[in-house]
Amino acid sequence: MVDRSEKAQRGVRPLSEGKWPMAKLNLLLLEMVKADLKSGKLADWGNYCNGFSRYCLIEGTEADILPGLLKYMPYVLFDVKPVINVDQAMEAINRVVSQSKTKYKSRPSILAILFLICIIPS
Repeated sequence: MVDRSEKAQRGVRPLSEGKWPMAKLNLLLLEMVKADLKSGKLADWGNYCNGFSRYCLIEGTEADILPGLLKYMPYVLFDVKPVINVDQAMEAINRVVSQSKTKYKSRPSILAILFLICIIPS
């Protein structure tokens, strides 16, 4: 184990010292994040291992989410993507399949058309 004086001689400094301004900013950001996680404003937050990318999960409508993101705007740019859960995805797929069966009953399937195009040379 290396004591603090040996680290200082080698130029290794803790993140809280002045030579690490980005680290200090990141720590301040993460303190804000921890507070929002604890209060339930954020469902989850994680950092990717590349050192600068993050993800955040928030539940709510766009109108609910925007005010919560504004406080991070000076520090973080967000790319907001709505997601649905498994049940919602299955419901949407089943709805589209059932609508397509009634709408396109008399038309041949796309697979059959592709098969014909591939088999019959032009």
